[in-house]
Amino acid sequence: MEVFELATIRDIGGGHIDQMVHKAAVGASGGILTSWSSSRWKLVDQCTGAGLS
Repeated sequence: MEVFELATIRDIGGGHIDQMVHKAAVGASGGILTSWSSSRWKLVDQCTGAGLS
């Protein structure tokens, strides 16, 4: 499985930094899994829309 990762770091003021990490993976079946994480990962299969954990 090939995984691509993109991190976005945002200064939201007050000394706080908000970091969002986006991962996209191409599965063996050709489906695409994406996840956005601020506290925990949630994988969503874009082909079926089903949530995976």
